[in-house]
Amino acid sequence: MNKLFAAGVAVFALWSASAYAEDGSKIVIGLSNGYFGTEWRNQMIAGAKEQFDVYKSKGMAGQLIIQQAGADTNQQIQDIRNMIQQHVSVIMVNANSATALNAVFAEANKANIPVVSFDQAVTAPTAINVTVDHYSWGQRYAEWLAKALNGKGKIVVVDGIPGHPDGREAVKRCSLCVPTFLRCTRRPIFLRT
Repeated sequence: MNKLFAAGVAVFALWSASAYAEDGSKIVIGLSNGYFGTEWRNQMIAGAKEQFDVYKSKGMAGQLIIQQAGADTNQQIQDIRNMIQQHVSVIMVNANSATALNAVFAEANKANIPVVSFDQAVTAPTAINVTVDHYSWGQRYAEWLAKALNGKGKIVVVDGIPGHPDGREAVKRCSLCVPTFLRCTRRPIFLRT
C-alpha cells in the first residue's frame, strides 16, 4: 500500500511541482476510502498515514484528511465533495465504483484538484489511475494454489465486496484458471463476505 500511496503522491507532485515548490507544508492530501471492513483496508490506511508522516517530516506535505465511506458510494461522493469544499491539494481515492464517482471527479477537476485513483481503476478521463492488473493477479493466485496443492484438491474462494470491480476481475481470472491448473471439471466454491 505504501508504494501505491507514494506513487499517487509522486504523480501529484510532478503535476503540481511549480505551484507548491516553495512551501510543501501547504499541501493538503485528501484520502477517500470506500469499504473499510477488511484487514487489507486497515493496513492501507495505516500505510498511507505512515507514508504521509515521511512526506510531512521532509516538508513535502502539511495535512492528511482521511474519509471512510464504507460500501456506500453516495457517501463516498459526499466525502469527496467535502474535500473539494476544503480545497485539498489532491484527492487520493480507493473507489467503491469504477464509474459512479465520475461526476464528482469532474467537480474536482473544475476546482483544479487532481484525482489519483489507486487499487481500483476508475473511468473518469481526468483521474489518474495507479493500480495493478487484477485480472492477471487472479491468475497468479490460481497458479500458486495449484502448485501448492500439487494439481489436486478443493479450493474455496472468499470473495470481497460483492460487485467491486477489482475483486470481480481477480475472481473472474481465478475461476477460469483453477479448473485448468487443478485438472478438475468443477469451478471453485465462492463465498461472499
